[in-house]
Formats: sequence, structure tokens, C-alpha cells
Amino acid sequence: MGRKIVQGLLSYVLAASVIASVFGWSAGYSAFLGGGIAALATSASVWVGFRFTANAGIAALNVIRSEFAKYSLAAVLMVLVFKFVASIEEIIFFSVMFVGFLVAPCVVYYHEAIRKQRKMVG
Repeated sequence: MGRKIVQGLLSYVLAASVIASVFGWSAGYSAFLGGGIAALATSASVWVGFRFTANAGIAALNVIRSEFAKYSLAAVLMVLVFKFVASIEEIIFFSVMFVGFLVAPCVVYYHEAIRKQRKMVG
């Protein structure tokens, strides 16, 4: 995965944490953990999806593999967070994670589209 995509995902996580920290310290780290899970799961999804060759016959299989990796990793990380983090604000955690699942693919597609445009122009 490209450096710009990782930077975009990290900027989302940091922005969500700073915005949520207005509501308190636990809200800030709840947002950080929720955004981090969304960013890590999306990164795993992109890595699994683009790791295989771009053959039309296995394109649907790649999508299924990448989504399975995304939601499996998110579920495991959520279990770990709820087991080991004492005071977490669930509403902020799930809100930021849900928005992260919507924002993260947009960041990935945006940077991939820019990369393809630059490749076609130059």
C-alpha cells in the first residue's frame, strides 16, 4: 500500500481523536481506537485485495477475500479492545469506527485514482 494512503488513513484517525477529545480524555482514546481499527482493517483489505494478480476470473474471489480479512481483523481487534481497555465510550468508539469504514475506502480510491492519472499523463 502506498505511503500516501497510509498518511490519509492516519490523518483521519488523528482528526477524529482530536475532535472527540473535546468531550473528554476517554472519548479521545475511544475515537483513536475506533479509527485505528477501521484504518488497520481497511489496510488489510487493500493488501489482500491487491496482493493477487488482476485476473478477471479471480476478481470476485479477491473481493470476498479482502472483505473477509477486513471484517475478521476488525472483529478480533474489537474483542481485544473491549477485553483490555477499562473505560471506553462505546458510542464514540463505534461511531468513529463506522465512519472510518466509510472514509477509509474513499481515501484509498482517491489516492489510487490520482496515481493512475499521473501514470497516464507522464
